[in-house]
Amino acid sequence: MITAREASYGLFGAWRLAHLDPRGMDYFDKTVEGLWRSFWAAALSAPLVILILILRYANAKTDLDPLRYVLVEATGYVIMWTAYPLAAWYLLQLLGRSNRYVGYIVAYNWANVIQIVASVPVAALIATEALPTPLLSVAWLAILAALLFYQYFIARTALEVEVSVAAGLVFADFVLSMLREAVVETLELPSAAQAALALLVAHAG
Repeated sequence: MITAREASYGLFGAWRLAHLDPRGMDYFDKTVEGLWRSFWAAALSAPLVILILILRYANAKTDLDPLRYVLVEATGYVIMWTAYPLAAWYLLQLLGRSNRYVGYIVAYNWANVIQIVASVPVAALIATEALPTPLLSVAWLAILAALLFYQYFIARTALEVEVSVAAGLVFADFVLSMLREAVVETLELPSAAQAALALLVAHAG
């Protein structure tokens, strides 16, 4: 069980990293125990993710089975929090940075909360159609670019690796995210499997 103090320190450290302050790493518990407790960030983020999913469901153009939607998205949420940390373990072993794995993933997990918070306003704008589609696209691309740079800064700071290595790790995380989204969309709407596959191919290319 995580304490309120450790959670607040983790969130503050992630907030400082979002301000490009390397000293944000000082606020994390970079022990193995701290690593496992950092996954409590998923529970802290869950209410915001539920809000985003409600907005997406309300804005869906097709009739989705609510139960199927919930089950698939819940599975996707678990994958979101486990796929990259698992992949990163093997990648960092290949890179000779496995000794920095714990601190990196602790920072990565707490940073996920910040990234989810940043996604809520865009999800709300999309659901309410408060802005024209071109402006929404620009807003989403701007948020995406900022979040990718945030992940890059965390990789550079926590792992002390070269620019190309940090960028490669961010790209690997992005590809895994696209794979997850494609699978989730396919499971939610089996008839849209070809469209999901086309989306995956487009991103992978």
